[in-house]
Amino acid sequence: MKTFIAALLTSSLISPAVAGDHEKMLLCAVTAETANAVMLARQAGVSMDMMMKIVASQGLHSTDAAYANKIVLDAYARKKEHTEEDQQRAIEAFESATYLQCARDLRAESK
Repeated sequence: MKTFIAALLTSSLISPAVAGDHEKMLLCAVTAETANAVMLARQAGVSMDMMMKIVASQGLHSTDAAYANKIVLDAYARKKEHTEEDQQRAIEAFESATYLQCARDLRAESK
């Protein structure tokens, strides 16, 4: 799980300043995948401390690290569900909310 999340973090967070429209939408898609992995870990019982350590160990640019930290903080602000069905629902909702926020952020940035 740690390796999977670390791989997503290092490959997914691209500065929107250098991305075109297509790349920006890909950025949001991959950011949402990262959010999915973080919430999956959260629902599986991985500690917030461990997730923050994984983010810190990636050597991300400060802007990307801040965004990754925000994803972790947002995921852990939500409750851990107890049934598999509720966990899956929480993972999917968090992934969708993260994509939506990314798209809104990018739209606001381009204005």
